[in-house]
Amino acid sequence: MKKWETIKDLLSIQERVNRLFEDVLNETDQEVKKSSVSWSPKVDIYETETHFVVNAEVPGVTQDNLNIQINRNMLTISGYRPLYGEITDSDDGTFHRIECSYGNFKRSFSLPETVDSENIKATLRDGVLQIHIPKKKTVISKQIRIE
Repeated sequence: MKKWETIKDLLSIQERVNRLFEDVLNETDQEVKKSSVSWSPKVDIYETETHFVVNAEVPGVTQDNLNIQINRNMLTISGYRPLYGEITDSDDGTFHRIECSYGNFKRSFSLPETVDSENIKATLRDGVLQIHIPKKKTVISKQIRIE
């Protein structure tokens, strides 16, 4: 008889835990619909002899939803990526899982004073924003030969 009561207690605990998770997931679904999730695109930055290059992964972001600014040697990339899929706020659908990031983002990077901020160029191709930041001509290093 004691063994049956132990199993019954375990099943009761499992039911309570399941209800708790269901309640939390339902609340989370409602909060996700009401607020946007912030995210941060991954960025690679490298330097060549003549310029710096910033590659930012921004899949799903259109050119109209991107903003690039330079202010006092600070490069700022900001924008917005909409939620994928067919369900919108006006639909009665329920999300079961959201793993893709969406919403507003903003990344800032300090640049050396050696950059030519007047000639920066940016391209957006295949979900990658590429920013070419040339160095000032006077700063480009040159090899000095020893005689």
